[in-house]
Amino acid sequence: TGVSWHDAVRYCRWLSEVTGRHYRLPSEAEWEKAASWGVVDWDAAAAGRLGEAKRRYPWGDEPPDETRCNVGGGRTTAVTAHPSGASAYGVEDLLGNVQQWTRSLWQPYPYQPEGGREIVDGAPLPTGARMTHRGGYFKSKPDELRCSARGSAVPESKPPDWPRGFRVAVEVKQ
Repeated sequence: TGVSWHDAVRYCRWLSEVTGRHYRLPSEAEWEKAASWGVVDWDAAAAGRLGEAKRRYPWGDEPPDETRCNVGGGRTTAVTAHPSGASAYGVEDLLGNVQQWTRSLWQPYPYQPEGGREIVDGAPLPTGARMTHRGGYFKSKPDELRCSARGSAVPESKPPDWPRGFRVAVEVKQ
């Protein structure tokens, strides 16, 4: 936490060098998929039919509370502190706690994957770029925490009044 977008990208580069695997920040679309989509019909999914639906929150459609995420708190908590708030993919701590940087340039919705908004490793940022962050933070009000909520900041920012952090995505060769 407490890192700029540039710090987060440098960490991913370092982690990639140390491990030999390719780590990077998730795109905004990847973050939202991990947070809000989940299988709702296991029988349909097992039969090869789409059995997914979008959720308002990682855990479902019930509003945030202190058992599912760090909301209305006074400081950050461990990523594993709210296991009942995990997404359908098992990803914990997607809402509340810290705002999370993505590799996506801030652009209005609807999301256009071919719109040039994803910053690929080493690509220069456009002048005046704002980067998208997701997830809210521990002082967010419950009605500000939902999978669709998003914000932006200049990549150099390290706000002293609230934490901004990141999670990493690893690319798996198929």
